[in-house]
Amino acid sequence: MTDFREDTPLRRAIVTAWALHEGYTVRATTWWPEEEGIEAWAWEDPKGNEVGEEGGCWHHLPDMPDELFERLNAECGWRGVF
Repeated sequence: MTDFREDTPLRRAIVTAWALHEGYTVRATTWWPEEEGIEAWAWEDPKGNEVGEEGGCWHHLPDMPDELFERLNAECGWRGVF
């Protein structure tokens, strides 16, 4: 049987939803203000402390930095659809 905490796109979506449910916030940011669009996502913990940024784009779920994903994945008890 596969470990439900294995790093897959579905697991990342579950952990992202759980993090938002737990009070983490994410905001669109840019590393190049002269360009239009979203190039990164800035994550904050429930206390408002910045916990990392990760590159990404506007048409996907906000990307989570790997270090943050690893920590939250260990805490998240939510399972997938199976």
